[in-house]
Amino acid sequence: MKIYLFLLITFLVQCSMGHYLETRANTNDNLPVIEKYYNSRVNVTELSGLKLSATKDFLWGIGDEGQLAQISFRYKVTLMENFKGVDSEGITIDPKTEDLIVCIEPNRVSRITKSSNYTVIKDIFTVKDANGWKKFGLEGITLFNKTQIYVGAQKDALLWHYDIKGNLIKKYQLKNVASKITEIADLSYDEEKNRLWVLDSELRSIFLFNGEITKLLKTYSLNETQIYNPESIAIDRENGNIWIGEDRKDNPKLFRLKMRNL
Repeated sequence: MKIYLFLLITFLVQCSMGHYLETRANTNDNLPVIEKYYNSRVNVTELSGLKLSATKDFLWGIGDEGQLAQISFRYKVTLMENFKGVDSEGITIDPKTEDLIVCIEPNRVSRITKSSNYTVIKDIFTVKDANGWKKFGLEGITLFNKTQIYVGAQKDALLWHYDIKGNLIKKYQLKNVASKITEIADLSYDEEKNRLWVLDSELRSIFLFNGEITKLLKTYSLNETQIYNPESIAIDRENGNIWIGEDRKDNPKLFRLKMRNL
């Protein structure tokens, strides 16, 4: 009887600390598992891009109405700039310069320079395939191997591999690797584990691929969470967290997924 009472108390304590998620599948494969999640309101309109800072102590966030912000791990927002009229959708960092590289719907990839204190934005290249795609264009971007870029679109879950200067290397159709994926809402590459995290807002799911995008490692459903329109993702391995931002005009929220084996 005492052991059952102890287990009940432990469960209630976990629930009081955050939303507890039972993980039923793939618990012995050494791949990351969602344990529980937390959330808070953040004042970034339609939060559509997230990236862990170079110093790894805050998040860069960008909204699709052009707001650029620093977000602390306690959800405090510091607005850096408002690029009005810019439909910014994804964000990553150039490790050499600490410039921010963003994708802008439908087809632009641009650089926000650290030397301007992140107030100047300059185009780098355009994804020609996405010309005229409007609201189905570029949604996610991530750097890998320091000089390579993956950028993805909503339409057909297409992904392009460029070098940092804008030279196209390869084009991917993610449905050929993960048949159920419908779109790319955001991307985050884990350099240490050589894994690519892909967010699908339509399915409310996260797809985990190997870095070469030849194998689907795992799929994570967000249906048991309160994340209804996930549009941005950032990986924080040191603290064991995945951060998810919602694209909402009213009551925008930032979620922290506590992960095991991240």
